[in-house]
This record gives sequence, structure tokens and C-alpha cells, in this order.
Amino acid sequence: INAEYMGIIKHQGIMEILEKAAANPEKLNLEGYNYYELAELKKAIESEINVLSNSFDQLRVGASKYAEGKEKLNVFEEKESKGKEILVPLTTSVFIPGTLDNIDHVMFEVGASYSVEDTIPKAKAFYERRVDEIKKNMMLLSKIIEGKSKQREDVLLAIQDMVIKIQQQQQAMTCLLYTSPSPRDLSTSRMPSSA
Repeated sequence: INAEYMGIIKHQGIMEILEKAAANPEKLNLEGYNYYELAELKKAIESEINVLSNSFDQLRVGASKYAEGKEKLNVFEEKESKGKEILVPLTTSVFIPGTLDNIDHVMFEVGASYSVEDTIPKAKAFYERRVDEIKKNMMLLSKIIEGKSKQREDVLLAIQDMVIKIQQQQQAMTCLLYTSPSPRDLSTSRMPSSA
């Protein structure tokens, strides 16, 4: 999750959609569905829950990365840091030696392949805003997941009710089969005919 992604969420109005979905989880009308349709609906809801849970996990990772970035800025606030030798990352696995010269300004990532040079307090404020935005999104997403979980429970209860009704109908049919007279019994009846 990066700043560019968070900007897209804001500009496309997805935040409003998330807020509405979290505030009003949709109550499902399950009347008229047969067993197979309910089973398919349950699968679809579980798939949605998995996607939302994965998104939640990605947001949690993004929040921790921004929080970690803010913490790493504390090193630069120490006055004895000037002139200190450090390893500068070129890639995730390649580093070169360097020396801290200007500890008043830092370069920090604001999006995919986009970096900005600014003061340490402004960089920290940026990271704090991003963490706050992500946490807000996580709370909304958590409410949506709760709503979807409730929908899944409703579908499961509807399936269980349907199975119970089917079993009761089968038992009633079984009882009728054993208590109904056979045609042979009618022909040999001892009851006098009313002729």
C-alpha cells in the first residue's frame, strides 16, 4: 500500500462507498431460494470475505511500513548523526556505504517510485497522516467484513432450516408409506359392503 494507492481511493470516491457499506450492511432476503442457490450464495459471500480479509491484511502491512518509516526518522534527529557512516539501499538487497551530511532534510517515498525531499517534521507528519488514513480504512473494512460474516451466518441458518424441513417432509412421507393401506388390503376387507 503506498501513498499513490491511498490517493486513488480518495479521488475515486471509494471511501464514501466503504463508509456507506460499513454503516448499512445489507440484509439479505433469502425467501424463494432453493438449497443449491443458497449454497452458491454462501460460496460467493465467503469469497467476498476472503478478498476483504486480504485487503485488510495489506492495509495492516501498509500501516506498519509507514509507522516504521516514521520511527526510522528519529535517527536523523540526533545531532551526533551528522557525519555518521551508513549503508544506503540501492535495491532491496544492494547497499552502498554513505555518510550523513545534511540531517535537516530527508528524501522519503510518497508513492510507487516517487520520492520527496523535505524536513524531518514534515516527513513525520506525512507518515502520521498515512497511518491515520489507513487505520480509518481498516476500521471501515472491519465493519464490512463483520456485515458479510453476518450475511454468511444468515445464509447458513437458511440452509440448515431448509435441510430440517426436507428431513421432516421425508419423515412424514415415510410414515405415510407405512400407515397407508395397500390396495390388496382394501380388496380383502372384512367390512360389509353397503350394497
